[in-house]
Amino acid sequence: MAKPKCWSETVGARRGARVRIYERTPGGLLHASVWRPGEGERRRSLGYRDKNRARNESAALLLMRYTATEADRDPPIVTTPAPIAENPAPPSAGQPALTLSDLLRRYRKAASAGDDGCLKTEGHLGDLDRRARYLERYFGSGRAVGTITPDDWKAYAQKRRSGGINGRKVGTRSIRGDLLLLTAVLRWASSANHGVTPLLTFNPLAGMTLPTERDPRRPMLHDKTIEKLIVACAEVDADRLPVLIAVIQYTGRRLSSCLALERRDIDFELDQILWRAEADKRRKTRVSPLPSPLRPTLQAYLERHADDESQYVFPNPLDPERHLDKDRADGLLQSLYKAANIERPRGGLWHPFRRRWATRRKKLPLSDVAQAGGWDDVRTLLTCYQLADPETLREVADFDA
Repeated sequence: MAKPKCWSETVGARRGARVRIYERTPGGLLHASVWRPGEGERRRSLGYRDKNRARNESAALLLMRYTATEADRDPPIVTTPAPIAENPAPPSAGQPALTLSDLLRRYRKAASAGDDGCLKTEGHLGDLDRRARYLERYFGSGRAVGTITPDDWKAYAQKRRSGGINGRKVGTRSIRGDLLLLTAVLRWASSANHGVTPLLTFNPLAGMTLPTERDPRRPMLHDKTIEKLIVACAEVDADRLPVLIAVIQYTGRRLSSCLALERRDIDFELDQILWRAEADKRRKTRVSPLPSPLRPTLQAYLERHADDESQYVFPNPLDPERHLDKDRADGLLQSLYKAANIERPRGGLWHPFRRRWATRRKKLPLSDVAQAGGWDDVRTLLTCYQLADPETLREVADFDA
């Protein structure tokens, strides 16, 4: 008979102070192993079996410090809640603790650009600000960061799901995005990459697992749906909207990259399209072949607008110096669904076009599909975009080895 495994759990920064709570025998008393940089490891018995209590007292365990002489006397470990050290050194009297609002503000400033110096997109920063407001609304802007516990993590997820934070019920994906920001902020604060010493001596949420969607919505458009949408363009925008749909349909690119296309990016002589780094999710300049079905549509459209002052393929009607923004493009597509009397698929607006493009190319070399569609990680392409469809499922079911 197999021996039961002993339970263990680690809390704290990977390369900083951390505590491992563990069993020596299955179901036996819990023990703690505390490791601090420059001090080494200390081990003690907690004298109880309550795992939740041990988790809640992990901050107090991390404060355990004693000399070698004291260790020889085997002092008992403190299991009552103790003040949590948010800063590298204990704050002096009257010095305020690091608050969530201050930490989010610092992180927002640091996250405005990537490691290579490229500025993050307005959409990315706007999403960060929105999620930060949700976190502050629940925890409070004055909440000391070091006092956030795993129980707070779970309570936030429940509150967010029920609509108790912004008045709207949300799914796991939205909750995951909020908690992903919270873990990123705490990880950043407990590392030393932003200064000489970290803002936090340990990450109170280290080791927490982000929630995952068990049954994610990943809709994909069908040919007949696209045909109806194209016909309905006559009621919404008969000029630019059909071309925008064609570009996304035949290139498989993200909406942001398509909207930012400039006239000079379309090279009919070399038969290719340049996708600029500033509009790319990964900030990479890419070149892909110009799809043959798209060529006549795009060429006729550009010739029709040859006298336009804007450098963009899809200029903003209110400001020709800028390209069409995402919000206006989203509104046009939503109006198009209404005009076509088609129910918009839940779980996506423009991405179903991209998912259709990827799924139709499942039989082609994976590296080429990723390169043409702008994916760096083929795992994302496989798990989120190339879906099972009736045609290939039938081939699998009827296959006779």
